[in-house]
Formats: sequence, C-alpha cells, structure tokens
Amino acid sequence: MTLYFDTKVQFLDSEAISTVSSWHPVEPIFAVASYSNERGGSVTIFDDTGIPLRDVSFPVHPTSQATVLTWHPERKILLTGWENGEIHAWFEGKRDFATVNGPHKSPIMLLEFSEKGGRVITADAMGVLTGWRFDGQSQFLTMFNHDLRDPLLHITFRKSIQSASSKELTNLARAAVAGDEAALDQLTSWRPRTAVRNLAHASVHDNYCFYACTQAGILYYINQTGTCTEIVRGDSIPIMQILWHPKQ
Repeated sequence: MTLYFDTKVQFLDSEAISTVSSWHPVEPIFAVASYSNERGGSVTIFDDTGIPLRDVSFPVHPTSQATVLTWHPERKILLTGWENGEIHAWFEGKRDFATVNGPHKSPIMLLEFSEKGGRVITADAMGVLTGWRFDGQSQFLTMFNHDLRDPLLHITFRKSIQSASSKELTNLARAAVAGDEAALDQLTSWRPRTAVRNLAHASVHDNYCFYACTQAGILYYINQTGTCTEIVRGDSIPIMQILWHPKQ
C-alpha cells in the first residue's frame, strides 16, 4: 500500500501563476515555470518538500515566460525554453543558470534529451529543429539545424535495446552494489555465451536517432548524424502521437 501526502509549494512570488512543471525522473526535485504581471516569467526549482533550492539564482524575464522544461534523464541538469527563443540551463552545484546560444527566434515548443542525455533536440514555433551534443560537463554544442517551416508537435527518441545477457549483467551489478554477496560472486565469474558480442552491444549507451512529426502531418526521421528524411506526408492532418517499439 502506498501513502501520499500533500505539501504546499512555497513559491517566491505568491502572486505568480504556474504554467509548466516537470519532475526529475530519478531525483527528488522538480521545476516550475511561473508568470506574474509584476515580475514577468520565472523558473524555480524545489526539493520534494516544496521548498526552493538554496544558493540558486533563478531566472526572471520581465516580458517573456518559460514555455518548456526538461531534465537530464540521470543528472541534476535542467533545460528551460522560453517564448523569446532563449534556452537556459542549470547544473547541479551552480548558482546561476547558463545561457545556451542557439538559432531560435520564436517560442521554444519542444525540448527533449535522448535516453541517456547525450543529445538534446530543440524545436520552435517557426519549425526550426536543432540538435545538440552534450559534452558531459557544461556545454551544449550544435550538431545540426533544419528549418522545416512547420511547427513540430512531437519527437521520440529510439531506445537502446539490451540483449538478455546485458540485462543479466546489469541486474547482477546492481545487486552486488547493494551488498548481495551471491550476486558479487556470480558477477566475478560471469561468462555468458558470445560474451564479446554481447558486451560490445552493452557498451552502446545512447541512441541519437529519432522521429519528429509536424502540424501539417509530416513525419521525419533524423539519424544519429542529423540527416533528416521525410517518411510520411499526410493530408494536412496533425499527427497526434508517435511511439517507438520498446524492443524492436
């Protein structure tokens, strides 16, 4: 049985209206974008008790507001997209948000990390799609840019597919770290069939390929190098959802 307790979030501006929120996928923190007539747009990061994080200078813009928030899938890194086309990033341990310089001049509509966070995709209201490489530290480097001239509605990254032996190795490692001595013994003597091939497959940690669909009903496939290929063109009917098969 699971119990849930409600907690009142302590906003820095009690008059602000919350517009967008996002929980970190694995850490007990979340971010909320707000807007008020006096301060304009702002973004605040809270812990799981609803208290703003200390020693962080949260961004405030007098005439623009945040339109999208997204977290790195594993690390405490927050990306924020704004209606003036700006992108700001917060990294754990940093006081200030850093500006990510990009080509966008209109509202950011989509902002997505790949499965392991090695690539970021941004898209704005004018149909400009940009791919970024995250260097693992604090830099987002532009890898490609496509002017599709049509607002994007969805993007979905391809997931990395692990073999059975790769999953077995991962589970053993987690159990060993948790103190399971039997799992540690098994991990030490682990010798799967075709070990070289399976371990090589297991080393593929991220997948940069993804699909993107537009307001006009066009589906694009963008591979890991950024090459964009039109796959489907509908009758100007928006594609409402796209999904990757989890195992194929």
